[in-house]
Amino acid sequence: MSSDSFCSAGAFLWDFFLAYLQKKSPPLRCSCTHTTHQGGLTMNHNINERLDQVQEDTLVIGIDIAKRKHFAYAADHRGRELGKAFPFHQSAHGFDQLYDQMEQLKQTHQKSNILIGFEPTGHYWMNLAQFLLQQDIPFVMVSPLHVNRAKEFEDNLQTKNDKKDARVIARMVTQGYFHSPRSLVGVEAELRNGAAHRDRLKKEGARLKNQIIRWIDLYFPELLGSAYKEIGKTVICILKYHPLPEQWHHLDIEAFLSKLKEKEASRRSSISFSIHWINRGNDGCEPRNGVDHRSV
Repeated sequence: MSSDSFCSAGAFLWDFFLAYLQKKSPPLRCSCTHTTHQGGLTMNHNINERLDQVQEDTLVIGIDIAKRKHFAYAADHRGRELGKAFPFHQSAHGFDQLYDQMEQLKQTHQKSNILIGFEPTGHYWMNLAQFLLQQDIPFVMVSPLHVNRAKEFEDNLQTKNDKKDARVIARMVTQGYFHSPRSLVGVEAELRNGAAHRDRLKKEGARLKNQIIRWIDLYFPELLGSAYKEIGKTVICILKYHPLPEQWHHLDIEAFLSKLKEKEASRRSSISFSIHWINRGNDGCEPRNGVDHRSV
């Protein structure tokens, strides 16, 4: 192919590519970097947009969450104090007192919006969050680590008290150091609670299983060493009625199998095979590790 032909082919392909791009519609681009969230707030990672949520007409309330009694602190959009920190209890009556106090502060300082910030302390914040959702009052969360490190900026001391923490939280909200939580309701909330409960049950089951294996290794190693490789229903039945190896020397096997068949509905052949291997490894059994099995 000559150089002229090669250049002509290249020009043709380039023109075809440009025509193809012109026919295609331009890709959609989202001009916003946030999504609408509870209370009309926006959920994003842009500090400027978080600062825009705290307007001049916004009443900022910082709340220090505790088990029984919370403390709330009111500030304006610049972080200036609008009143002394006041307590309210973890109850329906206490939440109503908080609502009345916020409405009074709104009227006194001529504010039209409210933004509440608090730390997600344990599970104690959930009742308050549910109350705020029912009242359609927006709230945000601040990081406990940030609050702990920001306390020293107040008075150059690492002292901790509820009123000081509420003040620090309110000023962190005015500076945009918060995030908007995603409140799950309905099926999503049930799925999250169910998944968390399932994880707890799995951890608890693994912990109990490890404890059982430890005691079997100390007092009855023949059970898992020769007869079974893991803990199953049959092993649980054996441990339930005769947990120590010294109890198997003069055991009436037929009576034991009948008992298991009657109460546990276990398979007779499997248990007979297991007892055979247990007795083989259990000849001349003596207390292990200096522990008397009768004291267990």
